[in-house]
Amino acid sequence: MERNINFGKKFIDKWGKFIIYTVNDEKIRNFAEYAEEFSDYGVNIGKKGLATLNFKFIPKDEIWIAKSIKPAERHFIISNALTYIKGIERGLDPGDSYENALAKEKSERTKDALNKLHIKNYKTAGNPTHKDIPKKVYAKKYGAIKDVKETVNIFLINGEVVRDLYKTDYVEGGHAYVYDWIPIDEIWIEKIVKPDEIPVIILHEFLERTLMKYKKFPYVRAHIAASKAEFEHRGIFNKKDALSLTRSIVMNKLLKNIKY
Repeated sequence: MERNINFGKKFIDKWGKFIIYTVNDEKIRNFAEYAEEFSDYGVNIGKKGLATLNFKFIPKDEIWIAKSIKPAERHFIISNALTYIKGIERGLDPGDSYENALAKEKSERTKDALNKLHIKNYKTAGNPTHKDIPKKVYAKKYGAIKDVKETVNIFLINGEVVRDLYKTDYVEGGHAYVYDWIPIDEIWIEKIVKPDEIPVIILHEFLERTLMKYKKFPYVRAHIAASKAEFEHRGIFNKKDALSLTRSIVMNKLLKNIKY
């Protein structure tokens, strides 16, 4: 039944036995809670695959690339996907195969970015200080969440530059309690995220951030709770709702009926 759902597949290439398509990633994330993990690409390699990359509704020997990824970045994502799959086929642990694929993509991206952005002597290793964040990262300010004890500024950012210089698998959104190269009082959302999806991504990031900061939750547990709340509010959460979030709303309302 899932295979017949229209995710807007469009053929873009073929590499060996693998057929590569772009798909409507927002529609996939709206499809089911577990499908929210679909970000830049997805495959179906059975039980060996990582849950964040492996989806049973994807036919085998197909690689689905998010339509929201710019055409100029697709070759990096395809290279990552093929390296990941081939690593698993060689018997590597899925996690090790994923890290190898990221390392290869990171090397390719950084070399390309330093030339493209004319950046010299940039410290790509580790986490550059906040004052060293290139201006090209920021697109514009989206708004601010004003809580009792802090203000969290929301910025739309250039995800391609972030993936080139910081974290290769960065997608959609992030905050400082996961990525310490993001300033502590900021949440970053990719500017390519559709306007109607931005508020619910902010919900995810703010809720996750709140649990990690105030409840000292590990990332995985906070992420599970945030994903559940995100899926429940897809299609009914707007910009005003997002910018009205507070720690109290998260703890006393959004998490009230969620098991995590």
